[in-house]
Amino acid sequence: MRLAQAERQHLHNLARHAAHPHRGKSAPEPEPVRPTVLRLLEQLGESPAYVLNRANRMVAANPSGLALLVGIDQWEPERRNSLRYLFLHPSARTLFVRWRQVAQESVAHLRSTFGDNPCDRELTALVEELSSRSEEFDAMWRRNLVQPKSGGVKSFNHPAVGRMDLAYEALDVSGAPQRIVVYQAPPGSPDEDAMRLLAHVAREQRTEVTS
Repeated sequence: MRLAQAERQHLHNLARHAAHPHRGKSAPEPEPVRPTVLRLLEQLGESPAYVLNRANRMVAANPSGLALLVGIDQWEPERRNSLRYLFLHPSARTLFVRWRQVAQESVAHLRSTFGDNPCDRELTALVEELSSRSEEFDAMWRRNLVQPKSGGVKSFNHPAVGRMDLAYEALDVSGAPQRIVVYQAPPGSPDEDAMRLLAHVAREQRTEVTS
């Protein structure tokens, strides 16, 4: 079939769950983010960072991480999802310089996750919601592209700080269906200056909310 490694693994996952459908039953809600992970977010300082669960719901973030995704804080915490934001939030298309590329890569990653967790209720509900509300998501999802992604570079056109090209890493949290996404910039670069300005803006916004 000339499948790539990720596509072959995805096919094996689907076959395994088809043969043993009860093994994939949705697990209980994962435990809250561990205190050690929350401390790590704080210690990352000016680097935007957040924690996503298996379905890409944002379950924790440092101030810069929350400020990076413009307007996501306007949603209730349970609706803060990086895929939902990408396709349904009006700010996403101007925030991401290469929106379509980011969207396609995110959908391919979601397809990979879904293949190993086809009975996860939150994942299923997210796919159903986005398929019904976004024609672009539905078209990308139907392409059946599979590609796990754990790092790369994203370009932002942030209304508060301007253009930033930030490298990111997605790191699995041991013992939990969660991953930490951390953004960074080369020391001394204009991107680092923009990232530091974002941290300053985030601190100001946090002070306004708490005062």
